[in-house]
Parts: sequence; structure tokens; C-alpha cells
Amino acid sequence: SPKIQELYRVSHELLYSGYSSLSIRLHLLSYRLQLLAAQLLQALEKVVPLSQKLPREIAFAVHLDWDFDIIPYLKTVTCPVLVIYGELDKTVPVKESVPLMEKALKDKNATIKIFPKGNHALLESESGVWSEVSRMKKKEFVPGYYDLIRDWIKTLEY
Repeated sequence: SPKIQELYRVSHELLYSGYSSLSIRLHLLSYRLQLLAAQLLQALEKVVPLSQKLPREIAFAVHLDWDFDIIPYLKTVTCPVLVIYGELDKTVPVKESVPLMEKALKDKNATIKIFPKGNHALLESESGVWSEVSRMKKKEFVPGYYDLIRDWIKTLEY
């Protein structure tokens, strides 16, 4: 869910920035409270149009489904699917996501690939955290990325 991904992302960004484990836990507790507040505002929004009066960054959070589950939708997919992850991705928990994708796309024409040293944008990365991207000297896709896309497209039947 977006909530789990955000908590994963925030914890890794804080860890990368050198925060202590206690500080990370406190930040995550604060973030969980913010997400809970967003869900409460969502419930209120059904009665009172609050988001029109809130700052944009808060109103945005009110309109997201933080517990959205994509799995039922993936199970209905009928076209070929290419799922690509970066091994170092600190925005999406790859180790937890791959088995979910495999299960959801079971018996479908699906290809799942994990690129070593790849971050969320599939750029070659050292740490995988998003804040690293702005400091990267060269921003290049992981080796083999373009080849995978080309070769996968060639396998499609038209």
C-alpha cells in the first residue's frame, strides 16, 4: 500500500541521513500519526469540503487512498506485463513486493526483473535512497535496462 511504501521510504531516508534508531522510530510514529490524520480528514471530507480550505500539501494527502491494494486489479490484467525493480530501491520494499507480484500475476504473461545496483528510478545507485539522486555525478540507467525493454517488446505478439 502507499502507506507501507511511504513508511519504508521515510525510514530509509532517515537511516541514510544518519539518524539514530530511536530517532527513526519517533519520526515514523509522527509520520504514522500524520497518515492517520489524513485518513480522518478523508472521512470528514465526505461531510464537509475541508480540502478546499487546507494547504495543497495537506489536501493532496487527504485525497490519496493510503491503504490502496493493487493486487485485486493486477489479477484482472490480461495483457503482457513487465515488472522492473531496482535491487537497492528504498522507495518500494522490493523483497516484499516481488512475491506479491508473482502471486498476483501467476498464470499471466508476466516478466519480473530485478536490476542489481538499481534505485527506484532504475538509475545505478550506491544506496538506493531517493535523496541520493540529486548528488549523483552521472545519472545513468542500470546496465541492461534498455536491452530488457527492447527484448521484452520483441517478444510481444501483434
